Amino acid sequence: MSSQESKSRSGRFDLPANELVEKFNATIPFEQRVCPLDIKDSQTHATMLARQGIISEADAQAICRGLDQVAEEIRSGKFVFTVKDEDIHMAIEKRMTEIVGPAGGRLHTGRSRNDQTTTSTKMYLRHVIREVQEAIRGLQTESVSRWRAPMPM
Repeated sequence: MSSQESKSRSGRFDLPANELVEKFNATIPFEQRVCPLDIKDSQTHATMLARQGIISEADAQAICRGLDQVAEEIRSGKFVFTVKDEDIHMAIEKRMTEIVGPAGGRLHTGRSRNDQTTTSTKMYLRHVIREVQEAIRGLQTESVSRWRAPMPM
């Protein structure tokens, strides 16, 4: 069984997890909204790995192209998330590796899934906070423009 086929937490257990446990632990339904941010983060990470000489430029380009294809599959609805993938990071990396081959396995170099989760969560929160700030500014602008108007009866 390859590392892509095995569960990230399977090392301590002889038997596979119960299906109900897998469903309980799966975060995919909640994480799908951060997919574009996770892909952007992964492309940035691959570029950094190449610039530092940790992976080849060819591998980084292949990884980025594979991630672009995954992003398009997600946008078009062709990408199928499954509970067995545990989270979006594993699902995206697994599909990208199917597309680009062994180079895809090098993306994980120097970063943990916790790093990925933390980064994409922060990026998502920044995005949502900006949207909330814009909505508040719009409300403030509208309130100021109407402050002298008489209240309707």
